[in-house]
Amino acid sequence: MQDREENSLKVFFDPSVKELIDSFSYCFNVRITFFSVTREEYLVGYHLQDSDFCTLMQNGLDARYRCLSQDTMMCAKCKRLQQRIIYRCHAGLSEAIIPVFIEKKLMAYAVFGQFRMSDEISSGIRQEWMERGKDVAVLEKAFMERPRYSEEMLERILYIFQTSIEYLLSTERLKLRKPQLLEEILDYIDDNIEKDIPIAEISERTAKSVSTITHRIKESLGISFKDLLIEKKLLHFESLIKKDPEMPIQEASALVGYHDPLYFSRLYRKKRGCPPSVFVNDVRRSQTFMSKEENQ
Repeated sequence: MQDREENSLKVFFDPSVKELIDSFSYCFNVRITFFSVTREEYLVGYHLQDSDFCTLMQNGLDARYRCLSQDTMMCAKCKRLQQRIIYRCHAGLSEAIIPVFIEKKLMAYAVFGQFRMSDEISSGIRQEWMERGKDVAVLEKAFMERPRYSEEMLERILYIFQTSIEYLLSTERLKLRKPQLLEEILDYIDDNIEKDIPIAEISERTAKSVSTITHRIKESLGISFKDLLIEKKLLHFESLIKKDPEMPIQEASALVGYHDPLYFSRLYRKKRGCPPSVFVNDVRRSQTFMSKEENQ
């Protein structure tokens, strides 16, 4: 019984945590994201300006899979070392991953980046860009527009951030607690992801009226119950592919309740802006890239 209660605990973010993250993101023009230990997004800070350089890298060099694979490897390293790590991404920008321990358990990662710490794009990236017939000046301009930090500046920024997180933990603005209504709804959907769950079933499970559930979802997430169910199913489909990139799309979609491949493809394209095959190919390339990196 005690183990079950502990497993049901969730990370709670007081509104003051979001305010702190937003302030850091705004002041330093960096992106701060809290992830669960299973790499699900918990909280994303306000970002003054998306990195045009990263967008160029991902679109111009089809490098999204490299970002995915490197994030996964670095979170695994952070978990293994049980301490903060700073690394340079494949595009030449620096990022930090800070482990968040609550009640002596690793419960989340704070991913902090991207910092430009040099004035030169790597020769490999420059060469790859040129081989694709693209304008190097465009890439250089986007790179130089990223904020420039020295190693000492980065260390001091991370020190302030980590100290702030420790303060939030000590004042229980960041803590573990039992799930509330919305989290109960999300957990039930996760546990029954293969079903087309009617809202009445959620109502019976949580002992709350349909109108209460509808209002809570709309108030908290800004979407309908139907859209929430679709989004959770798509996220679970993507999680299945990440765990087993060779799993056929039709099999993975069936596991989340979509047995009509054509319907699922249309739905995925509508919600994600691309067919599911694009996502699957990105994940497969990411896995190949990770294998090569680990073998070097």
